[in-house]
Amino acid sequence: MPEWLEIEDIVYFQRLLVNEHGGLHGIRDKGALESTLARPQQLLHYQPDASIYKLAASYGFGFAKNHVFNDGNKRLSLTCIDVFLQINGLQLIAEEVDAVLTIRDLAAGLLDEAGLSDWIQKNSDHLDPG
Repeated sequence: MPEWLEIEDIVYFQRLLVNEHGGLHGIRDKGALESTLARPQQLLHYQPDASIYKLAASYGFGFAKNHVFNDGNKRLSLTCIDVFLQINGLQLIAEEVDAVLTIRDLAAGLLDEAGLSDWIQKNSDHLDPG
């Protein structure tokens, strides 16, 4: 069973990202936040064989598309993918520019959730135990 992201973590990440990059703090839609956090768990419930990459893509898609926060949703999308992979023994190894462009394409509707899952799988590796 994977480790999941928690609402407190997401709010903290958004605050850090806005402090670093600028923008407005705060949740725009708490229902959308709760729904986005539940997406990967629901996916696993109905598709018990869903890969960790599909679950990470579910977080990424939800945060990029649901406009949960006042600002920083695309940055948060990428952060959630990265952190979710890390707490589950993987790491995102994509170049920063590639990652940013991928999330931008996702938010613009040029990349779907399945495509994001494929991209995550191709750009992930196991964490070094040391």
